[in-house]
Amino acid sequence: SQTSSSLEGRIRSVIRSPGSYVIIICEFREANKYIHWYQFKEGKSPRRILYYDIFNFKLDSGINSRKYEADK
Repeated sequence: SQTSSSLEGRIRSVIRSPGSYVIIICEFREANKYIHWYQFKEGKSPRRILYYDIFNFKLDSGINSRKYEADK
């Protein structure tokens, strides 16, 4: 079975100044094996940034590895 959850209730948006960075802490248990992070920009379709599971993470094609990272 799959479990789905959303951070929408906790984090609506993150805005940062150019040159700064943001850390978002997300915890998940073995029952929730996958996390997908999306970027939402006004007037555009949601864009998946990265995929994370209990073993590793992968940036989607075309995503700058200097801008996004995930850590366990």
